[in-house]
Amino acid sequence: MVGISKNVVKTSEKSNDIKSTLAAYTAAGAVPLGALPAQLLAANKMSKISRNLDKDTVEIVNKAADDVLDKLTNLGKKGVKINNFQNAGINATGLPDKVLEIVNPLFATANGKNAFFTNKPMPAANLAANTVVVNRNKLSLSTFHELGHAHNFNNSKFWKAMQKVRTPSMLLASTFALLPALTKDIKPKEGEELTTKEKINNGLRKASPALAFLSMAPMLLEEGKATLNGNKWAKELLSPDNYKKVAKSNRYGYASYLASAASFALMAFVAKGVKDKFANKNEQKAPN
Repeated sequence: MVGISKNVVKTSEKSNDIKSTLAAYTAAGAVPLGALPAQLLAANKMSKISRNLDKDTVEIVNKAADDVLDKLTNLGKKGVKINNFQNAGINATGLPDKVLEIVNPLFATANGKNAFFTNKPMPAANLAANTVVVNRNKLSLSTFHELGHAHNFNNSKFWKAMQKVRTPSMLLASTFALLPALTKDIKPKEGEELTTKEKINNGLRKASPALAFLSMAPMLLEEGKATLNGNKWAKELLSPDNYKKVAKSNRYGYASYLASAASFALMAFVAKGVKDKFANKNEQKAPN
């Protein structure tokens, strides 16, 4: 009977642990959905500044961006090109354009809601390596920031490395964000101390929100450096009023990256809170 009772307790504990993990995962997974409106708002604010420019100003801004390539920097000699990307193909998905813009960066770029620098060729989109990809009619102000990325990649080993570790750092951030859902705080048994491994487990869980945010540092730093580059060139080449528009556009763009980093930290915080709540509830129910 005692053996059966122990097995029942172990089975119940395992079931509760699975439930708490699933609940923590679900709650943490909902966080990016909650952060998405803030990111979309920042992106829309950024694109709106460019869309409100008159035709003459757009031409002035684009000419200044070309001068960054050929006069202010060595980017033109490095082979950097600006692709005026206006056609991502026909929307055959049946999804509304606004939805497709969220899931397809190329479609968003063609519609003036996104821009990027690619250091690798993208044959499917007919894009060469070392290219700034932007709709120059709808998002001209963002060209300076993307040229900043091109400058980082072509002229600095450090900032080039920051670009290359961008994807791994995001994977690390997501790992820390979900770590609390897969683990639980370990409490010492009566008369015993925690092992080093157990202390590390507890420490990582406690620090997971901060570690998730800090894992995004390569992206935040490189994005910030690209913005500083772009703002500097815009200030040299544009009127004070147009320079301010570039800087304001870049602030909104950077805000979207901060929101992304913050969402990873919040995921970890939520996952830990839900998992710990289940653990405390199960402890109270456990027989003495």
